[in-house]
Amino acid sequence: MNTHVNKTQEKPILIIVLVVALIIVVHGIYIRWSNSQELNKQVQEQIIRTVSITSPTIIENSQLQFSGRIEAWSQTPLYARVGGYLKKWNVDIGDQVKKGQVLAEIDTPELDQEILQAQAQLAEARTEADFAMTTAKRWQSLAHSNSVSSQEVAEREADKNAKIAAMNALQANFNRLRTMQTYKRITAPFDGIITVRNTDIGALINTGMATDNELFVISDIQKLRIYAEIPQRQISFIQVGTTADLTVPEYPNEIFSATVSSLSKAINPTTGSMQVQLTVQNKDQHLLPGAYANLSFKLVESSDNPGIPPSALIINKNGVQIAIINDKNQIQLKQIKVIQDFGNQVEITGDITLKDRIVTNPPDGVENGDQVRIAVSNHH
Repeated sequence: MNTHVNKTQEKPILIIVLVVALIIVVHGIYIRWSNSQELNKQVQEQIIRTVSITSPTIIENSQLQFSGRIEAWSQTPLYARVGGYLKKWNVDIGDQVKKGQVLAEIDTPELDQEILQAQAQLAEARTEADFAMTTAKRWQSLAHSNSVSSQEVAEREADKNAKIAAMNALQANFNRLRTMQTYKRITAPFDGIITVRNTDIGALINTGMATDNELFVISDIQKLRIYAEIPQRQISFIQVGTTADLTVPEYPNEIFSATVSSLSKAINPTTGSMQVQLTVQNKDQHLLPGAYANLSFKLVESSDNPGIPPSALIINKNGVQIAIINDKNQIQLKQIKVIQDFGNQVEITGDITLKDRIVTNPPDGVENGDQVRIAVSNHH
């Protein structure tokens, strides 16, 4: 009887245990299935690439944009031709100077002594030359009366010539030193502005053109040169006489007019560009040598053809293509033809409309029918 009761009590417990075990198993299977679904979703999201899009625009007032560097029309470092000590300087950086104006003076004690020595040597040589000429003339007179031999006359004549040659050499050396003495004054070679002063009173002055050895740098900035590098594909737009709008960061609202004055007529094999020189008037001196400038070349007024960013082009064995996104967010490749390259925009022709959604930077290996996701713009 007791045995039957115990078995009857054990049945509900066994059922509860089985139900709990079943729940645990079902819960585990559900978690696995949920994780699998989430993993599949993440894989699908990774397979579908995200792209940015743009739309074609009508080309109006197309311009080429380049950067350039500004240089002085003339710029000359001034070095000392004589050694010594700086006696004084008369101008500082930023000062306007005129051609021939004295910028500084050098005290040259060694050169002054050399001049005094050369002057004394020249005086001695003149005395000896005068005496040799007088002696040679006297012996010429004696030769007429056969008082001296022709050999002795020739010796006196040779001595005279040697003394005159020595005097001329000393005269040349004296003139050279006197000329060097004029370099004690550093003068401006042309009208301009002092942009560098590397000396001060009492400083030891050495001759030569060593680095940072210049006393001053003078620049003519009434007119300036601008150098720009033009990519090979855009060289055809630039010719001598072409004008450009020039702007600098320090005067953002002021536009200067620059004109192409010369072309290098050679492509740099490293950069694939050609150097172009422009000139610009700078009477107000707002533009500074060494500064960075923006150049804008106006090319065409307008065009009926659309324009897109160069990054949207796909160039491969099939030619030039663009990737358009259809209503199902699928890629559709279309053949196009590039008419002109304006740097930040290319003019194209083909079966496209202004409403087409074009991939700005197509991923590598993109094919027709590829599913894509359009990136959300951060602009509000």
